[in-house]
Amino acid sequence: MYCPTCGWRNADDVARCANCRQELQAAQVGAPGQPRQPYKQQEAFSSQPYAQDPFGSVPDYLVWSILVTVFCFLPFGIVAIVKSAEANSRRDMGDYDGAMRAAQSARMWTFLSLGIALAPFVIFAAVVIVCIIAATKV
Repeated sequence: MYCPTCGWRNADDVARCANCRQELQAAQVGAPGQPRQPYKQQEAFSSQPYAQDPFGSVPDYLVWSILVTVFCFLPFGIVAIVKSAEANSRRDMGDYDGAMRAAQSARMWTFLSLGIALAPFVIFAAVVIVCIIAATKV
């Protein structure tokens, strides 16, 4: 007997559906052994709610891309966000090679943005250190 609410296949002698606990009545049942609606029988609770990547997880660097866009160099950060979104899209479509290429590209743009933002501070610190050393020798 199939439940008319959820389509779960139950034994013929039960009063309630094993899946949704809906009360079953003989008047609700269609032809013997046939469901009223074309439902697939499914487990009540799945042990794996989300599909796993067959080749492991693909890093997308989306959080880092957003951070370097906000705090570092905007143009390269935007490119990194686009590449991160592309990595997510390609992974969801099943293109794992394309997802890995897009993720590596997002990583490269993220580090370029970070490097461009940190370069002036490193140069300034080097100039200050050289000036301090030059001033102490006089």
